Amino acid sequence: MAHGVQLVKAGPAYDANPELRHMYQSIIGTLLYLMLGTHPDISFAVTKLSQFMSNPTSEHMAAVKHIFCYLNGHRHLVIRYDGLSGSGLIGYVDSN
Repeated sequence: MAHGVQLVKAGPAYDANPELRHMYQSIIGTLLYLMLGTHPDISFAVTKLSQFMSNPTSEHMAAVKHIFCYLNGHRHLVIRYDGLSGSGLIGYVDSN
């Protein structure tokens, strides 16, 4: 999503066609999967766009395309978990 973009909910008279709605929901689901697994850097934009899944507009689709352009341009950025860092895996539990 470009800096400074203000996405707003569509007006009450607007109703997205079912194909656009289904495609938008599918794309957001894919981006949520990427965000949780490998790209936490897109979390703000994806969660913001997920607020408009029930009635997306062309502005929302343009913002989604912007995220894909970002991902394409930053393919070299990855999260790597290797055993060479020396820090172990630590877990905490708060159960009574």
